[in-house]
Amino acid sequence: MSEADQYENGEERRLFYVAMTRAKENVYFIADSSYKSKFIAELELEDNDTEIRKCPRCKTADLVKRSGTTNGRQWVFWGCSNFLYGCNYQEWEN
Repeated sequence: MSEADQYENGEERRLFYVAMTRAKENVYFIADSSYKSKFIAELELEDNDTEIRKCPRCKTADLVKRSGTTNGRQWVFWGCSNFLYGCNYQEWEN
């Protein structure tokens, strides 16, 4: 292999690919939606059947639906899952 790898984290990417392709029947990915690896995030972006909405501000995290009741009034909004890391994007529902 050349020293100038074409992809960021190239060695890790190759190991991830090898692990996926060694499965005999099925592959299941289990990931915390708040702390996904970049490899899981890339797979989600390539999946055309997914209904995951990405944050338009930070582009890496998912929008998560939040709801609750305050003083008898219900509220619903979509918030960025990177909230703890500084992205405070929100979309309020009526």
